[in-house]
Amino acid sequence: MKLKKLQPPAESMPRTVHHLLPGDSSNEPFNYQNDALSKLASVGGKCKITLSNSKIAPWNDTGKEDRNHYRVRLSKGAASYTLDFFGSINDARNNKEPDVYDVLACLEWHEPGTFEDFCGNFGYEQDSRSAFAIYKAVCAQFKGLSRVFTEQDREILSSIQ
Repeated sequence: MKLKKLQPPAESMPRTVHHLLPGDSSNEPFNYQNDALSKLASVGGKCKITLSNSKIAPWNDTGKEDRNHYRVRLSKGAASYTLDFFGSINDARNNKEPDVYDVLACLEWHEPGTFEDFCGNFGYEQDSRSAFAIYKAVCAQFKGLSRVFTEQDREILSSIQ
């Protein structure tokens, strides 16, 4: 597999979105990256994102590499959980690496329940094999996150906008 070489961004600026959250009366724009970093630090967690490019995204049926693959290590104290993260096609084309917000906002921090619950909550058909495979992956992810973060930690991290 041919690996893409990602150039580090000239500046590592936090992502700022120029809108206010409901109930926010300040005129300051909300900064998603700072919110994610603050909440991760508040629970004593750390996140390391490493470009790997050792895999093609499992849902990629073209067989061509069109997005970057990262290994993400989430840790708290001696506990850690490592997962695969695939950036977007647009980010790969624009040499943008994911940040902590990109990763944490994509994770399912709540226990997915039964397969029937999962399908109902996420809009999948219960007779779908691909839905069952996704359900199993979400369960494994939740189990990994639960090894590192307490229920209270996960509740805080799930509030990342």
